Amino acid sequence: MLIANLKCFSISIQQLAISDGRYSPRSPVRGPSASSGPIGAALSQDAVRTLDELKQRERAGYLPPAVFVNAYMGVGDHERAFVSLERAYDEHSNIVQFLKTHPVYDPIRADVRFAGMLHRVGLD
Repeated sequence: MLIANLKCFSISIQQLAISDGRYSPRSPVRGPSASSGPIGAALSQDAVRTLDELKQRERAGYLPPAVFVNAYMGVGDHERAFVSLERAYDEHSNIVQFLKTHPVYDPIRADVRFAGMLHRVGLD
């Protein structure tokens, strides 16, 4: 499951980097992936650095909440993932259409807040 979360996180970061023309294989915003070396502490450090960069970039301009939902799910910070999910819901983000089926949300499915979100979206 961790690898699936990290792949989703990495894809989200890559999409963000592509959208502003900064993507390259060596780009620091590329994010961690299962193939980037030993999984564990180094991966967590990469993920934290990437989150820090995302926060800095958000101060300079708008970033979609989906980027943060995926990032926080990827590092296991479910509290902040819920905050970002609420923001995504408020902004009518298309990420909410995948709540019921996408495996990235498996770790939070048992949380009552997740059930509430599914109900509000109409996916219960």
